[in-house]
Amino acid sequence: NKRLHQDSFGVLIFRCYLMTQSDLKLIEKARMVSCYDFGEIDNLIALAESDEAKEQLRLIRNRKYHMEEMRYDMGR
Repeated sequence: NKRLHQDSFGVLIFRCYLMTQSDLKLIEKARMVSCYDFGEIDNLIALAESDEAKEQLRLIRNRKYHMEEMRYDMGR
């Protein structure tokens, strides 16, 4: 069974019963990373145990990358 919810970045999160507590903590940690430091999420992806967590971390990373890109363009 899977449950869906939307996180504060507008990314759909799949909470699977197979996802470990460690994976959920990595996702929470990724949410706290600044958009300017989005590359740090790659380290969290490497630590993730499940494919679901890796995918969610990639989605968060991509969202933060685009947020940083948008802020950079607005500063020009």
